[in-house]
Amino acid sequence: LAIAAVCCPAPATGFLLPVKAVALGVPGRCGSLGRCHAGGRGRTVGARLRLRMNGGQEEELQRLTFEASQQRSRAAAKGSEERARKELIRRELEELAASRQAVAAKASALAEKLQANPQLAAMMQDKLPGGSIESLVAKNPEVQRLDTRVAELQAELEALSTRGLVRLALQEGGGRARELAAGLRKRPLLVLPEGLIGDHLKEAANEERFLTREELAKIEGDLPFAKGEWKQTEEGAMLRRVQADLMREFSASIVEAARAMLPLTFPGIEKEGNPLHGTARSEAFYQELEDLVRVCQYATATASPSFSDPEAAAELRALFREMAIPPITAAEAVRAMQKRACFLGQMSREAPNCWPACIAAFERVASDLDGPGDEAIVVEE
Repeated sequence: LAIAAVCCPAPATGFLLPVKAVALGVPGRCGSLGRCHAGGRGRTVGARLRLRMNGGQEEELQRLTFEASQQRSRAAAKGSEERARKELIRRELEELAASRQAVAAKASALAEKLQANPQLAAMMQDKLPGGSIESLVAKNPEVQRLDTRVAELQAELEALSTRGLVRLALQEGGGRARELAAGLRKRPLLVLPEGLIGDHLKEAANEERFLTREELAKIEGDLPFAKGEWKQTEEGAMLRRVQADLMREFSASIVEAARAMLPLTFPGIEKEGNPLHGTARSEAFYQELEDLVRVCQYATATASPSFSDPEAAAELRALFREMAIPPITAAEAVRAMQKRACFLGQMSREAPNCWPACIAAFERVASDLDGPGDEAIVVEE
């Protein structure tokens, strides 16, 4: 194999580090792996980044960018299928509610007739303490069948409305894992800041998506006028907008840095008996990482120094443990993603000095996952 080399500045120091080409898949300290720009939206290579690559590397980058685009298309198709399924479930729930109401009305009318008969009313008192109409309706076989189906559909809808480890825990986890997952649904990791800056985040947070370029522009315009810890200079707000936009556009590449790093750092981690064995478990883990990138994007864009809920962070660590994934695995993955995000910032055409804007956000999340008493990863070869 021909080995091509590219030099890229290390985020922490600014000096040049050699990074071997992607042909060998060897990671550089900057987290580039030769794939730094693979998370774009299928644009011409270099549309948003300063590229310092030879022809062979640019051709490889084009291939990776195309693959990332295809990956996003598949994810979009899957998202459409899930949205369609959720709509079908909601319609069926409405129909079941109407059916239950009709059956319950008939059962209630019958119970009232029975209660009107003194002898039958006395028998009802013996068989059903209180002899209430509600008790009789609840015992109706058709009502019970409808209630069981409603419970099944509500559980499926709840699972479809979640991602990552939370969904996996709701589908396959034990009682404690499901309890933690339900808690994280009600109390997510992100704490929205108050005031106008928080208002900008609410819609994106509720829809669990990255901030768009338009939303980032609005935040950039408001940060210089914000009060307290969120206030930024115009230049600072611009740098945050550029870095946050790269984190959205190249989110797949940022997660890819963790996907590439973990098997190299912990050989065999995806083999049977180890933390990330199995497609469902592995993909749930990387979906969780993508959600963490999204939370870091919010914090980067809004200059939020304290954006995570300590109790939710503790529950997230506990959920990782319940799902047999040491939290330190996720913490190391977050640090790998931080390096990739910083590298992307350094390669920005618009503001190559934007990369420090995201450091604190990733470090905060990594620290949240690096809880006290977490065990080291033991990988069985």
